Amino acid sequence: LFEGRATLSGNNVPHSKHKTKRKWYPNVQNKRLFSEALGGTVKVRLTTSTLRTIDKYGGLDAYMLRSKNLGAFERMAGSAMGLRIRIREAEQAK
Repeated sequence: LFEGRATLSGNNVPHSKHKTKRKWYPNVQNKRLFSEALGGTVKVRLTTSTLRTIDKYGGLDAYMLRSKNLGAFERMAGSAMGLRIRIREAEQAK
């Protein structure tokens, strides 16, 4: 769940203007989030910006069902899309 974040590249530029390559990595965290639909916690790897967005939507279930970046879920192969499908099926079963 990286919300489209990727590694960025650029240069370190000191006062002497001698440029050296560097990379900026997304702030990825391993978290356990509670899912009401699944009735327990789920381990996910996500960025801190995604964590703030999940709080904004009101929880993991609401984020996975109402999020506007569905294309990002589909590109993430099994992990995010599989979790979204499991949550949707559990909601429909209730």
